[in-house]
Amino acid sequence: MLDETHRSMLGHVRPVRLLSLLASSQIVSGAGDGDVNLGVWRSDHVPTFSDGDMTADLFEQHVLNGSAFIVRGAAKRSGMYNWSCDSIRSDPTFHGAEARLSYGQAGNDNLSSHWESDVRPTGARELDSEAPSNGALYFGIKDIQFADAHSPASWTFDMLQSIRKLTYLPAYMDALNLNRINDEGLSELDSFYSSPEIWLSPPSSGAQAHMDHHTSSTVSFQLYGEKQWRLSQIPPRETVSDRSEFEDGAIYRRKEPWHPQYVLKLQAGDALFFPPGTIHETSNTGTECAVSITYQFSVPMPSRYYRWFVKRFRRSADMHESWELMDHWAHLNGAWPSQITHNLTLQQILELAPVDVSHTELHDAFWFVDKDGDGIVALQDLRACTDELLAAAGQTQRREL
Repeated sequence: MLDETHRSMLGHVRPVRLLSLLASSQIVSGAGDGDVNLGVWRSDHVPTFSDGDMTADLFEQHVLNGSAFIVRGAAKRSGMYNWSCDSIRSDPTFHGAEARLSYGQAGNDNLSSHWESDVRPTGARELDSEAPSNGALYFGIKDIQFADAHSPASWTFDMLQSIRKLTYLPAYMDALNLNRINDEGLSELDSFYSSPEIWLSPPSSGAQAHMDHHTSSTVSFQLYGEKQWRLSQIPPRETVSDRSEFEDGAIYRRKEPWHPQYVLKLQAGDALFFPPGTIHETSNTGTECAVSITYQFSVPMPSRYYRWFVKRFRRSADMHESWELMDHWAHLNGAWPSQITHNLTLQQILELAPVDVSHTELHDAFWFVDKDGDGIVALQDLRACTDELLAAAGQTQRREL
């Protein structure tokens, strides 16, 4: 976590200067696979801020660096703040909407019923005393947007629209994160409008430790009740894995017990942000049914974090969706001018880039290639980045830049 001097400076600098500043700070120096430290995850105390103190620059830097952090009070601005299991049950918008009971063979239930009596034991407590005893109710309404998601017939677009209307994007987050549109004019999965997932968790229930396949960062807003989270970074591997290793509860069954790096508690109104590849577990440690909503967002991408832990990401089958992304970044999204052999700043690359190259995505690629954080990229930096990515994958053949 930054000391007070760095924190006060961060609120007054723009991103290009920001990376140069942090390149000399303790957050950046020595981070990554080649060192015993864990980058921004060095302490057992998760960085915590108030919603009023968070700035756009500070937020951007923590996300770029792959920090897991709490923002107290961020969820209080959501139109869904104080939604309880009972209020959702009685809301006519969601009447009869099916939701999935996690674990066990109970299948789907619906939000209007007294589904709490149908939750099933996870069996995880026998392996880990801190794991959730029971499963939760998952309402993945985001899937109604996608034809191949096989959404229940009880779902309607009005349900998704009602959530969108109440969605709050914190002022320190880039506006693109609210509703990012792709070239086909469709919302992408890595924005708030297209990725909402609602979790309803009775006491002692939650999600077993697992790793999602998302390549972008995640935020969870605690709307009602409280929830304990346990988190760990993507672990190292010596070789490339060809199978998923971190599905729900798998880490409890390993020979070595799981030792989370962070154990934290969210109260109603809090938000937790964490990077892709994070092994995470939730458990309602309170006495009331807890409600939270989770989103993915992609501006910025945690590309500096990806570079620090390129071996871990490139060797994890759970994060295979990031492999092509990192390869694209390593070649600066195809934006490096072929005739240029000298150093270029981000602004110079943006000015020289083809018109069809996204500037937002080029920012992500730049921070992935600029490993030393000096705000300058040379041709040899691209070659070193490509070689590092190939080595992580156990390959040697570099394609021309």
